[in-house]
Amino acid sequence: MSTGGPHTLHLSTLPPSPDKAILYAAVFLHTTLCYFNAVRQERISPQFSVKGQTLSMDQFRGLFNACRIPGDGTDSLYSSWKTEREGDCSKLLLVLCHGHIWMLNPFDSEGKILSLPSLERQFHHIRDTSDRLGLGDAVGTLTCDNRDSWAKNRTHLMSLSDGNKRLMRAIEDAMFVMVLDDSEPKTMTEVSWECLCGDPGNRWADKSLSGITTRTGYVCVNCEHTRFDAMVLVVLTHYQQTLLKRLSFDEMRREPVNTEMSLPQLQNFALDETLRQEIKRVYSENKENTSNVVVNFEQFMEFGKTWMKKNKVHPDSFVQVAFQLAYYRTHHRMASTYETATTRQFYHGRTETMRSCTSDVKLFVQAMQDYSSTISSKASTLRTACATHDRVMKECQDGMGVDRHMLGLYIVSAEEGIELPEIFSDPSYFKTGGG
Repeated sequence: MSTGGPHTLHLSTLPPSPDKAILYAAVFLHTTLCYFNAVRQERISPQFSVKGQTLSMDQFRGLFNACRIPGDGTDSLYSSWKTEREGDCSKLLLVLCHGHIWMLNPFDSEGKILSLPSLERQFHHIRDTSDRLGLGDAVGTLTCDNRDSWAKNRTHLMSLSDGNKRLMRAIEDAMFVMVLDDSEPKTMTEVSWECLCGDPGNRWADKSLSGITTRTGYVCVNCEHTRFDAMVLVVLTHYQQTLLKRLSFDEMRREPVNTEMSLPQLQNFALDETLRQEIKRVYSENKENTSNVVVNFEQFMEFGKTWMKKNKVHPDSFVQVAFQLAYYRTHHRMASTYETATTRQFYHGRTETMRSCTSDVKLFVQAMQDYSSTISSKASTLRTACATHDRVMKECQDGMGVDRHMLGLYIVSAEEGIELPEIFSDPSYFKTGGG
């Protein structure tokens, strides 16, 4: 259940460069640790809706020190994160490089974040040592398997030794993951694919947050999506950008190296032949599956949200309507479409499904395909389609949607062996995105 993408700083202040790969990894780590401290100290202001209503911040508790645990038939969510008022939590960082597992302490003896040059030195040590050792055991590959199979292998892995149990707990307790990757993408499209589908031997897919740095100097992020939605990652990224604007990057690079810091520790699981063969199997199957994934990174530069707002249409509504028109021109039919509607104005709220393929959108698409239709007529149908989208989105955000409710009924019925009501087998239910 992964979400992610290239870091937006590459579009402004941090142009990718192989010579700066380790520096950028240190920058990502340093700014993320600043955010870690801010969240732990409860210094992040609650977010608000456009109408000023406070939004639930519960999802932010799942960003750090969190992990998805595979189970027989059902996974569980594990978190050891605490605010400073609630107590202590692990401040170790899991670092993966060339199939090796490392544990790094990025704080000094007084609990302060290590300087940028100190973090660079730590990463250079990991990279150089890992390259010298050759390819590691790549145990993280097992996390990229079918969940039931990974649950079985995880149980077997921990049964081999007490050391394996301790290391597994340290990994699951760790703040988050930094990956020094072997990939060499040269474009934003290539790095987008790497962050979602990259080397399974250099990932720990269960961890909530993974910052990935390629050898070509790109930084991207992969998140385990179960515990939080994309906006949590967006806020982290915005914080990093704001922080780097306020701090002097040159001064950060001139800070002294902490010569008393402890070096990262290489960690190894005890493996048997069964698990070694499983790692090979999962690696092969994963590469076959991801070979079917196509990713494109596109930027539209002709106009943006400022122009849309000036013309009194909501940017999200405008883009969603544009999706429908583009799909129709490509496939000659309308598309049942899922869009996320946040329900964070409710306690522990997550999302509702917004169905953006409305009758008014279809009228707009038909008007755009009608060459006898005037520009003013097309503009009128566009505004109507956008207004309808705005209204339905607001209803979903206010808890008046039905998709999540229907899905819950469907799942409970299926799990309890209850005969499904006819609506769940009706063709119209599937055509509108159900099932």
